[in-house]
Parts: sequence; C-alpha cells; structure tokens
Amino acid sequence: MHAFEAVARPKMLLADASEDEIKIYVEEERELALGALTTFMARLPFDPGPWSPLVVEGEPVLAISKTVERLRPDLIVVGTQSRTGLAKNFSGQCH
Repeated sequence: MHAFEAVARPKMLLADASEDEIKIYVEEERELALGALTTFMARLPFDPGPWSPLVVEGEPVLAISKTVERLRPDLIVVGTQSRTGLAKNFSGQCH
C-alpha cells in the first residue's frame, strides 16, 4: 500500500479550479505514487512473492487505518522513505 496526499487539492479549491482539473491532478498524483510503489517493490533485495499494488489518497495515518479496517490483514509493515531530520518526521507518504 502507498498512501499519498494530493497536497495541491486545497489550493486548487481556493483557486476555483474545476472538478475536472482537480480530478486530473489527483489522478496524476496517484500515477506517480503507483510508480513509486512499483519501483520500491522492484528494488527489494529479495523476491516479495505475488503482490497487488494499492494506492490510497489521504493523510497516511487515516488512509492506512481505513484500509486495515477494510482488508483486515494479518500483518502490517510500515516504512518510510530514506529521509533524515525534519523531512523524515514530517513525511507525507508511507510504503
């Protein structure tokens, strides 16, 4: 699972962007997130076995919580991207 925030959505709403413009932006962000997840999985130093990509828009804690409630997994592994300092503590994406 990759949770992402479409950070420009609120600004687009304030700028009176159309619903279609916002949907296009969110879909572009979703595609970027899917690409990041796919790259992450491909670079693992081991074979993760079969997997299905899941990309969810939203604040990571809430997105992960809702997904856990829906899918009821046996195990959850949460990681962060390779960041340091404040960027690591305030990251908006989880893998």
